[in-house]
Amino acid sequence: MKRLIGFACLLFCFVFAASADEKGSALLEKIAAQYKSSDGISARFVLDTTAPEQQMNGKIEMAKDKFKITADGISIWYNGKYLWSYDESLQEVNLTEPAAEEILMLNPYLILQTLLHGFDSEILRQTAESATLRLTPKENGEIKTALLVVDLKRMLPAEMGIDHTNGSNLHIRLNDYRTGLNLPISTFVFDAEKYPQIEVIDLSLIHI
Repeated sequence: MKRLIGFACLLFCFVFAASADEKGSALLEKIAAQYKSSDGISARFVLDTTAPEQQMNGKIEMAKDKFKITADGISIWYNGKYLWSYDESLQEVNLTEPAAEEILMLNPYLILQTLLHGFDSEILRQTAESATLRLTPKENGEIKTALLVVDLKRMLPAEMGIDHTNGSNLHIRLNDYRTGLNLPISTFVFDAEKYPQIEVIDLSLIHI
């Protein structure tokens, strides 16, 4: 579950991270502009990780600061304030209200502002159809380095490979993009009527 939420955060990070490299920065800014003007976007993804070693297939739908992810028996909805996470194997839904620092990593507009100069980038290779960028964080953190492959026709991420400082790595492939979807707000809210037997555990009022 956390890995899927982390995937959404990483996707937003690399869509909206800018760089000191002029060409790389211009390319990433075009990706950010494409997302902001899409009025709702969806994509299929394949997520491979090494710690633990596993593969997940799913779909992500996004609109500004909202998203929905479905993958291998897990669903996550975030409506800009509340987050519902459903695990089919547990037959329960956890409802939370992310803290300010969590919202920061869920809201692409805040990421655009705070990570504007967070990564150095270098275009390693470029063709008429795609470009591969290497991104390195300017400050030490969980991410050591990353590769981002951009579909230049759509101006959207196609692949991402992330090497973490703990030695683990992650690879994401994105395809079947759909833009201009005008997704209704209900897309990003858990619909209890569709899951009548599921227990909803409300953690949104619990503050530690």
